Amino acid sequence: GLPNGVYSVSARAITQGLGQQHAYATSSVGTVVSEDMTIVGWDSYEWETLTTAKVVVIDGKLRIGFASVSAGDVNGWYQVTDFQLKYYGEASEDDLKAAWETSLERAEEMANLLLKGDSKDVLAAIDAAKPLAAEGKYVDACQALNPSVAACDSVFNAVQKFYDGNFQAIQDLAASLDYAVNGASAQVLGFASITAGQLLAAEDATHTILDPLNEKLGGYLAYATYLVEAENTLATIKGVKDEHKTFVKDEVITPQVADLVAQLRTADDCNDLLAKLQKAMKALEGTTYVNLPAGDLTEDLVTNPTIDDSNATGWTVVKGDAKNAPTNSGEHYDSRTPSNRYLDAWHPSSGVNNITMYQEIVGLPDGTYQLTVATRTDGDNVYVFASPEALAADTAKWTAATQWDMVKNYGAFGGEIFAADTLLWHELDGVGEFPYMQARNGEGYGWSYNTIDVQVTNHYLMIGITANKLLTGQAQFTGTWLGADDWKLVLVEKAAVQSELNPFDGIENVEVAPVKMGTYDLFGRRIDTPTATGIYIVNGKKVFIKK
Repeated sequence: GLPNGVYSVSARAITQGLGQQHAYATSSVGTVVSEDMTIVGWDSYEWETLTTAKVVVIDGKLRIGFASVSAGDVNGWYQVTDFQLKYYGEASEDDLKAAWETSLERAEEMANLLLKGDSKDVLAAIDAAKPLAAEGKYVDACQALNPSVAACDSVFNAVQKFYDGNFQAIQDLAASLDYAVNGASAQVLGFASITAGQLLAAEDATHTILDPLNEKLGGYLAYATYLVEAENTLATIKGVKDEHKTFVKDEVITPQVADLVAQLRTADDCNDLLAKLQKAMKALEGTTYVNLPAGDLTEDLVTNPTIDDSNATGWTVVKGDAKNAPTNSGEHYDSRTPSNRYLDAWHPSSGVNNITMYQEIVGLPDGTYQLTVATRTDGDNVYVFASPEALAADTAKWTAATQWDMVKNYGAFGGEIFAADTLLWHELDGVGEFPYMQARNGEGYGWSYNTIDVQVTNHYLMIGITANKLLTGQAQFTGTWLGADDWKLVLVEKAAVQSELNPFDGIENVEVAPVKMGTYDLFGRRIDTPTATGIYIVNGKKVFIKK
């Protein structure tokens, strides 16, 4: 019911994080938007006024609103109010021409970005509308053009999102490489980039390929990101045998890269290869510990010993029926830092009877070790363990050499760590710093220490915490939650005789696809003759050619 003519829309908005938030107005002639938000005003109550460009209404209808391009966390979030619609009067010839030019610019931008199979309708609409505009029939031209543009709007946004996601991240990672060190990574990234580009450029390509292709590119990106790290480590690591580095390069990385560039693999394929590469690198890095002298604190051998992230990186979590796992914060024994995280599992009724959180340490010198860890629980039969052998296949049998120590049940209050701090406070007449007494305003959070001595006999140790009676061989866990943090490992006494160490046992090679004959650059492009100094793939082998 609006009078035909020229309008703009304004609104006031507030946000915690910028994500291209903007006001917009859409008529049958086209869509106009405001500038994006520039103020993060949530904490200071600072609202920002945004006004669209002018839009022409020819049929009495106008859709107005507010939108965000980004989503996730606080970015792109907004609150908006005080919408105002301004009427400028009837549209002049210049207004209608400007509306046409804006619509054409949008359509051409869309046609250039859309995949060829999706852009046909937009290109046809452009061809039909241009002669009308040339005759000065700008309204007719817009009406001929904009329905096709509107129909492809969501597809256009999906294509933009694709190009800004894993596809762009692969280009960025490739651009950051040191090709003298990261030749294998460059080959993987180059293949993924070129192959994706070829699929996207196909005459019949439509947006339906984007999601599955993006998933595959995500797999390649994850693999290549770690491969870059692995290649950098191989170039700089000290104290390991050359034969071990050669094994990782020739028996793991080379066949994996050959497999990944034979054809575009699935994300699951990439993840399987990544897991094998990570295992090989962990084994390689483990060999640096063989010369570790007795008495050294070796907490660096424990990956993420203080649980520095919410996902408990480095720890394998068998969650079982736990509803909250694998980490939490807020009730650490050193509550001066409320963000301190710790391994944590909880279930409100049935407990966490199946929870096990553990990690494997490879390459330790044989000898006697002492493991210390801070723990808490509200029930009996939770155990910290250290085992010189891996879990048995049926998980119901554990080596007799495994050492166990039951977590002390103080519930959510007190605990031996809190008590020791309190005792020290009394002994020193309150003079000094007593950080753990601050926990729960002087009541503690139930933390104590568990200490285990264990014999390492084959350069391997598994450490962890569990409430699974199939592993412990003890009674059912009687509580509903458990926690652990600050894992420390000390070599107490090194064994005089060391067992043989082959850290690469169990690391499988991949089935390698047939080698592509000929000469290729690191981006997978076949070339007749190298024209510059660099690394090339010649009949499937990586060579350095100096011109």
